[in-house]
Amino acid sequence: GSSTFQCGCDTVTMTLFSSKSCFLALLLLLPLCSGSSTFQCQTTIDTYNQWVNVGQFQKAAQLTFSPSVRYIIPGPPGLCPYCGTYRGSDAVVSLFVDGFLGHFTIVNPLVNLRQIDSPNGGPGGLPRLLNFNQESFVTNPLKTKGGVGRYFSVPVIHDFLFDASCKITQMTLFQDPYTVVSVFAGYPPSASPVMPFVVFASPPNTFQSTMPASDFQVFPGENTVDGASAWQLVQAYYTTVASSNGNFTSADAALFFMGLNYSIPQAVASLIVPGDPSILPYAGMFMGQDQIAQYVRLRAELVVENDPLSDPGALKVIDQGSVAVSWKLQGSATKTGVAYTCDAVDYFQVLETPAGLRIGRMTRFFDTYAVAMAQTNYVVFPQHAAAASPSKAQPTSDQTGCDADFKRNVVALVATTLAVAVVTLGTVVACALMPGRGAKKSPGIELT
Repeated sequence: GSSTFQCGCDTVTMTLFSSKSCFLALLLLLPLCSGSSTFQCQTTIDTYNQWVNVGQFQKAAQLTFSPSVRYIIPGPPGLCPYCGTYRGSDAVVSLFVDGFLGHFTIVNPLVNLRQIDSPNGGPGGLPRLLNFNQESFVTNPLKTKGGVGRYFSVPVIHDFLFDASCKITQMTLFQDPYTVVSVFAGYPPSASPVMPFVVFASPPNTFQSTMPASDFQVFPGENTVDGASAWQLVQAYYTTVASSNGNFTSADAALFFMGLNYSIPQAVASLIVPGDPSILPYAGMFMGQDQIAQYVRLRAELVVENDPLSDPGALKVIDQGSVAVSWKLQGSATKTGVAYTCDAVDYFQVLETPAGLRIGRMTRFFDTYAVAMAQTNYVVFPQHAAAASPSKAQPTSDQTGCDADFKRNVVALVATTLAVAVVTLGTVVACALMPGRGAKKSPGIELT
């Protein structure tokens, strides 16, 4: 079927594919509504999507990939069945077919709701493009522990780098690897993941889509923000957080995050962090200035981390009020002392408010598995330990139907009883043979 809708630029028609070979078009970032019309590599992205749309992954690779293309998915390879680094066209195409299609089925039709790009935002000043989605799936039961497909939904960034001829040199998929590891291990995700759908222009007069309107948030006025001013605000936020030493207050948050504003559906600012809140207490959606200040304090108690301003290799993409900053996140868990290093992206949406420029939403993307393992000292599922290893051992049966643990206990008891009997009898005999006692009978014991 198809659905025609307005997404902030042109009216477009989205074709929904029912076949398994075609759903990947929705996963692999189909910018139905393009970003900057002047982005020099937009033709490459459009061609890539054109062929991925119909499941022609090899054709997409042939026309858009550089010879040295690589696809990076942060997370633990093996536990996360498609995480890792894939080098070369053949490996990337295999990832699409076997890594993705072989391990899950898409649940919701995806609309690429935001593309930001930069002609020189990549390493060495090369072109870069980022897309933001919320993606929902059910795992393949045959690839899931316990044989039951598990639903999961994760916030996603697709990060594309291009060479000077606009061939794709690198794709990085930022998601929530700890949630992925959990569901393939047979556990349901602990909480609904956290990035709502977003639209970055004033609401259209009409809206028609397969998605309910409540699935997206609107930030009117972001497209009028000067990018340089937005970056100054973001820099000031990082500096204030670093200097607060964990004592970030609601008054501090009010300097950077939007206050109550009924002109937009969300009404208050939000800060969104993926992950399992039972492992990372600062994971979740924090709404309003008080909760955002609480997030900063919670994180300061649990981890010591750098920020993009301290990483000379940090990169940024600025598109009006949208600011995406990527850097090498380095930190350690306060409780365990375990260190971690991973790629991360902070995504800020800055808008005009009566108080001046403020952040409407901030979303952090990082390797949630790496940070969780630092918190737990590499215990993967401590929150499920009681269920996995109950205090009372579960019975296991052998072919005769006997309880194996019971049999082992009986054998041990018999062996112990025999040992005690032998020791007792030896003691009695020794006493009977002692000098002066050999002719006497001990009461109750007949010696022969």
